[in-house]
Amino acid sequence: PSPSTPDTSTTKKPAPPAPVAPVSGDPPGLFPVGMLPPITTAPEAPLVAAVRAYVEGRPEKAIEILRALDKPNQEFVLALLPVLARGATADLHHDTATTTVLVDQLEGAVARLVPRAQLRIEKLCFSRDVFGFGRFIPRPDNEPFKPNERANLYLELKNLGSRPSDQEFITHVHASVEIRDAHNRIVEQLAPPPAEPNTRVPVVRFDRRLVTHTPLHDFHVLYSYTTPRTPGVYTITIELRDAATGRVVKSPPLQFYVAGS
Repeated sequence: PSPSTPDTSTTKKPAPPAPVAPVSGDPPGLFPVGMLPPITTAPEAPLVAAVRAYVEGRPEKAIEILRALDKPNQEFVLALLPVLARGATADLHHDTATTTVLVDQLEGAVARLVPRAQLRIEKLCFSRDVFGFGRFIPRPDNEPFKPNERANLYLELKNLGSRPSDQEFITHVHASVEIRDAHNRIVEQLAPPPAEPNTRVPVVRFDRRLVTHTPLHDFHVLYSYTTPRTPGVYTITIELRDAATGRVVKSPPLQFYVAGS
């Protein structure tokens, strides 16, 4: 070869760079080519896994999965799984038999929650006459009372529930009622029997206890009292305590007006 022409027969091509191993100074998450970590998926939530197992015909697997939940949650979800599975494929427009089964199952699930739910006063008003739950003649809101007039306070209570006892069910609340005047002072009331006649107390306490052959879903309280002798603006408040669970609910003050005679 001439001096001006390079000898290509002896020229070597440069070798490719070697893979660089990560060192402690590399930014977090930096991996060499070909060394990426495997892709992992988040574990399935117990509820989703239980529903999947139940729908796939493996109820025992669903029960095993739900053991990770607290006992009340296990019972609630297990009660709903058959409803979800059957309700997803049922003809709810025409299949009344299946719909009836679903209603019964849902009511059973609700019954498990009622003793843990908050007591709630659904209706609170003055009434002229009361014939039963939801059957009453309301008194107009702005109609004044006369001194020493007989007044009826009606209320409906939700989420009370009935406690089984032998072959019966007991629904029982303790009630306490107070009346205050326009200056927020307690007004004494006539005590109900078995107190002596004309006995006055700052807070009236009484019980309402019903024994039935089936659980009660509707519960009302009627409190009849004599209005104050002095004309003026008053409020009445009632507090109810579930005798079985100790849950308490207190009504907002309900205002009424006693006019001059």
